[in-house]
Amino acid sequence: MLELDTSDARGALINVVGGPTLTLGEAERCAQIIQERISPHAKIIWGAAVDDELGDEIRVMLVLTGVKSEQIHGSGENRQLRALRNKSIEFVN
Repeated sequence: MLELDTSDARGALINVVGGPTLTLGEAERCAQIIQERISPHAKIIWGAAVDDELGDEIRVMLVLTGVKSEQIHGSGENRQLRALRNKSIEFVN
């Protein structure tokens, strides 16, 4: 997983999937741990599901919005070059 500063994330979509022994409390705890690491103003949507094949395993999928990172956006210099290139593109409606 990428090392990102998630403290400014504006939103989170969290999906927790576990085996048949997964409790709602365990799924909620996963969401709470993520909530503690992002902006207190972020909108969070989370859900949980059971997959019998997972046994005692828990899998968490997390989608964040509003994260600022060079790994995602590229360096400032690269963004400036892309912006200059895009200015030469003519859009016709």
